[in-house]
Amino acid sequence: MVDQRLKSKALNIKTGSIFPWHFQLIAVVIVIGSVALFLTNMVLSLVLLIVGMAMLTSYSGILVDTSKKTYRAYYSVLQLKIGDVVSYEGIEKIFVNANKESQKIYTSHTLDSNTFKNIVYDGYLKFMDGNKIHLISKKNKPAVMHKLNEYADFLAVELQDNTPDNLSLFNNDSDENRF
Repeated sequence: MVDQRLKSKALNIKTGSIFPWHFQLIAVVIVIGSVALFLTNMVLSLVLLIVGMAMLTSYSGILVDTSKKTYRAYYSVLQLKIGDVVSYEGIEKIFVNANKESQKIYTSHTLDSNTFKNIVYDGYLKFMDGNKIHLISKKNKPAVMHKLNEYADFLAVELQDNTPDNLSLFNNDSDENRF
């Protein structure tokens, strides 16, 4: 990791896809359809191919350049990055928080509902001026901590774990203010 840091002073973090999985599935169908249309309607085929590939390759990310002391939160579409470059004084820390998430799903025939509860771990990068940028969000804490450790080592900052030790999903709602 140290050798890589000497070669490159920029950390590029892909934070997530812009389109959800079902839109990406539609994009695959669009790309396949564009290939099928290629011989009959070349212009429509190329337009559909570009739209489908744009949907498949788009994602959001953050580029932190430690040598220039700048960062850029961007959207990448067809490998073109769109976003403003912002300078910073310094990086204070990387930290992780735990959040409770619940989703209520109703059945179509009986209108009964089930509530699914999860704990989600969110990682953030905090700059000296107080700005925070969201880096990662997963239900698996070890996976989040592993990624954040890599980022903290590269940026030479501390990793702070703000999650409580005894986090429970099924406590009363009175403990909501702890987070």
